[in-house]
Amino acid sequence: MGNRRLLWQLYPANLIVILGAVFLITWFGASTVRQFYYTEIQNGLTSRARIIEQHIEELLLQSPETLQRYCKQAGRKSATRITVVQPNGKVLADSSEDPARMENHSNRPELKEALKEKVGSSLRFSHTLGQNMLYVAIPLYDKSNNLIGALRMSVALTSLNNVLRAI
Repeated sequence: MGNRRLLWQLYPANLIVILGAVFLITWFGASTVRQFYYTEIQNGLTSRARIIEQHIEELLLQSPETLQRYCKQAGRKSATRITVVQPNGKVLADSSEDPARMENHSNRPELKEALKEKVGSSLRFSHTLGQNMLYVAIPLYDKSNNLIGALRMSVALTSLNNVLRAI
């Protein structure tokens, strides 16, 4: 009988410790997985941008009217939103919207970094598309290595968030 009382005295405390540990491990694991996926998507967007970077620079300098058509086509094929912005923030081309109707993008965090000649990234809500997006922007240069704009790539995080919720 004494053993039974001792068991019931120790059981609740052990249960709380075990449940707390399971909760912390689950929370840490989910955070780690989320960060891993965000980093992988960010690296993928940077790679996509680097692949088309030279062609975008050429179109920007030689044929700006063809740039919009190319961005729409490349964006559709890669399931990526592509935006080309001048150093002053004016949108020159966008794969999802008409650039003439878009506001100045000079205040976007990823573009601020790209226009400082660094790779920029941002995870935020897009009011244009109405969903959370991951953005990556890289600087664009002419043949004399002068900054001529920025190339921004982005993808919606809806499917990623659904997968993470399921996990």
